[in-house]
Amino acid sequence: MNRICFSCQNTHIGTLSILRSNLVHIVEKRIDARERYVLLALDTLDNPYEIWETMYDDHMVRYIFIGASHTDKNSKCLL
Repeated sequence: MNRICFSCQNTHIGTLSILRSNLVHIVEKRIDARERYVLLALDTLDNPYEIWETMYDDHMVRYIFIGASHTDKNSKCLL
């Protein structure tokens, strides 16, 4: 899978590039049908409830976008 930009998303902290190579986990388990959450993920980037800056074990700082939605299954979204 090449590292071309699938989407550039404007967020509260700037423009984020979404790479195709980072989306493999969304569809790797077809039984979970995770792709149905893509619109929720994009909405979370646009309208996050909170954004956390987090240091990971590899000493890289990453942002966690936290979203909440009102659905019949009380969905939450962490990106």
